[in-house]
Amino acid sequence: MYLLFPPPQSFISSEINRHLDAPGISQRTETFCRSNVTTQNSTAFDDTLCTINPVNRRWAFAAWVFVYSLMGIGATTIYVIGAPYLDDSIPNNDSPFYFAITIAVRIIGPVLGYLLSSFCLTFYVDMGKRPDWKSDDPRWIGAWWLGALILAIVIALFALILASFPRIMKRKDNDIAENVSSYGVGDMTTSSTATLELSEPQNPNTNSDTNKNRLAEFKEALRRLLRNPVLLCSCGSSIFTILGLAGYFVWLPKYFEHEFRLSKSNAAMYSGLSGNVTMIFGVLLSGYLMKKYHPSSGQVAAIVAVSKYVYAFGLLLIMLLSDCNFMSDLPGSLQMNGSLKLDIECNEGCNCGTVQFLPICFRGTSHQQTYFSPCHAGCREAPSLNGSVDYSSCMCDSLSLATPGYCMETCSNLYIYMVLLAVIKLVVSVGAVGNLIIDLRCVEERDKALALGFLATMSGLLGFLPNPIIYGSLIDSSCLAWEASCGEKGSCWVYNTEEFRYKLHGLTSACLMIAGAFEVLTYFKVKGLSLFNNKNF
Repeated sequence: MYLLFPPPQSFISSEINRHLDAPGISQRTETFCRSNVTTQNSTAFDDTLCTINPVNRRWAFAAWVFVYSLMGIGATTIYVIGAPYLDDSIPNNDSPFYFAITIAVRIIGPVLGYLLSSFCLTFYVDMGKRPDWKSDDPRWIGAWWLGALILAIVIALFALILASFPRIMKRKDNDIAENVSSYGVGDMTTSSTATLELSEPQNPNTNSDTNKNRLAEFKEALRRLLRNPVLLCSCGSSIFTILGLAGYFVWLPKYFEHEFRLSKSNAAMYSGLSGNVTMIFGVLLSGYLMKKYHPSSGQVAAIVAVSKYVYAFGLLLIMLLSDCNFMSDLPGSLQMNGSLKLDIECNEGCNCGTVQFLPICFRGTSHQQTYFSPCHAGCREAPSLNGSVDYSSCMCDSLSLATPGYCMETCSNLYIYMVLLAVIKLVVSVGAVGNLIIDLRCVEERDKALALGFLATMSGLLGFLPNPIIYGSLIDSSCLAWEASCGEKGSCWVYNTEEFRYKLHGLTSACLMIAGAFEVLTYFKVKGLSLFNNKNF
């Protein structure tokens, strides 16, 4: 399915090539003050670019929807079928450590993914072209599709390994007896094998009877799940956990990029490294301790609930300690709608736009100031000298030394953020294994795969699906300057970093607190549930 990413890229790359090949694209005229050009005529060059063989965005969007649908099917299947398959193939007392290994590997995956993303983003989106700007330029678009091609090869190799596993894995009789005695809720259906199938047909005479039997079995199994209070509480927790953490980690690279002034590739790298290494250690440690000491279901539920609140309040703590105070970096006045009016007295009449974001810094002996672009600094177009542009004739500041980029380029609070997040994730990871164990033990053995499928479906519909809408609309409301090109609003160039920080961490923390409330309910509902042999609450 990763091989399907290049088609939408092919739809887009042709338009990018035409933009790069357009005359003077590397030195767009709107980046300089044009007092002798009317606002109406100043967009003529942009309109020309917008009408050059426009890409059919619907095809690209349709291709993305199709690709992500296939990805969702594949990812859900391996989780829903894989966990019960593993649980049925090993003794109950050993399952925590094995699950810890699988969870740790799943944590390593995003880490490697972020590192791969960081590497791929150092290449331009169309590797056959090379723009004049560098990878730390806000206009840079990295080769986002390259990682998908690399992953397609790796996943294909692992798929061959998975295909070599038997559909039914033989079990020892003593292992079967051990697993049967560990279930404390409902009547259990036992088997001498670990199988990838939910159930076998009950001697059907015809295909029609078989389908009716399977449908009846499915309805009855679904009723059992909907009457299971522990599973329903776990479902509520999963929904709000996914809703919060999915949005947080999707927007974390963008937050690093704007709060700490990192390039896109470095933002992706730091996002992948932020606490995931300590989280792997915590998951493995918790799996080992659960395997050795066999905590009760109440103790496990309490640990999971506490971990949710540690995560929630930990995010609020790092939210307060990670402010880099870049708010005053760009001059302008805030409007009623929250946007930043970039037109000031010294660039009046320059007809500046926001098609491109080209920050320029003026450093004097006693002050420094960043402007959105040379145009917003009142700079008139000047010839290049040895490959660099002369910014000496700028009306907003003609005496200071002008250099491209921000004046405030770094922020040491990044390291505070990384360390605190690592500690928080270490503590939080202790509850990861216990959460999965409770989900598998609170249902009948025959319902394990369906239970995980139910959790994955509800988390996807109520967690993943509304996530981009909720987080996107909230964080976009903190945008100060939008890209304005081709008569449409594009991506956000500059955020109000204070609002960005509060909204990202505040919303995620609120979701985790609600998830923690469901885990508290789980604590009171798991009484009598056996996790290891007959050791109860």
